[in-house]
Amino acid sequence: MKDFQILFVRKLDAATSSPVENVVASLLQYCLLHNLVCAEYNEHNEYMYSIPTILVAIGGDGTVLYAARESTKFQNAAIIGCNTGRRGFLADSHTNEQLWEMLDVYRLMSDAAIHLDRRSTIEGTVDKSCTLCPSTFFTAMNEILILPALSLNVIEYTIDVNNKRMATQRSSGVMVSTPTGSTAFSLSVGGAILEPSANLMQIVSVAPLSLSARPIVIPAVHNRVDVAIEVTDRTGDINIVADGQIIETLSHKREHTIHITHGKNVDFLRPRGWNFFEVLVEKMGTA
Repeated sequence: MKDFQILFVRKLDAATSSPVENVVASLLQYCLLHNLVCAEYNEHNEYMYSIPTILVAIGGDGTVLYAARESTKFQNAAIIGCNTGRRGFLADSHTNEQLWEMLDVYRLMSDAAIHLDRRSTIEGTVDKSCTLCPSTFFTAMNEILILPALSLNVIEYTIDVNNKRMATQRSSGVMVSTPTGSTAFSLSVGGAILEPSANLMQIVSVAPLSLSARPIVIPAVHNRVDVAIEVTDRTGDINIVADGQIIETLSHKREHTIHITHGKNVDFLRPRGWNFFEVLVEKMGTA
């Protein structure tokens, strides 16, 4: 039998408060019954990260993405996504009975009855080319996006892969996405759908001014993508966005470089028989 703790992350939204609270109540009841540690996760609190942990994300995909980024702080963590939102591409729809069954399987070490869905993240570093300016570090589960703060502006940038020039482009933005992110914003701007267990990164220009600018897929491991961009009066401020959250706004008129590399893996616990392509058909109507 495994010794583990349960932390939960929930979406605080009046529209979904009742379904969310139902799942929270079910979790607390389960932990009380089996004498397990159960608490709401708070990024400002110091939990015992060395203990094997299940993070239960209750909400939509945004809640799951937040839980996934936070789980990289743990040594042994797995995520169960409970969908109380709309599309729920990352979160599964569990009844309370199904959730209890998955926790039982994990607790009793019956790993064969669980599908382990391992996803990769990417890590970004903003190098401001300034000795006195500290670098910014961040993690993304879906994508890292670089775009002008004013949507009508166009930016010019260079892309290097392992210090080798890949492209010089002008567009409304550029992103590096993971396989998980390939069914999100990347897909809407012309990127390919990538099978989520693949260790790949995809570089996609947003509304490029050249017909030759096409998405490029590269191995994630042992590769570093460098996007160099200069802030000018013409570009205006430039936002660095990770999974839809603005990480930093570049406003100083100088060249900035964003380094993007393969990050830690994140493990999702899925019901036995879970299949990515079935989810693709169900959520996106690809059949």
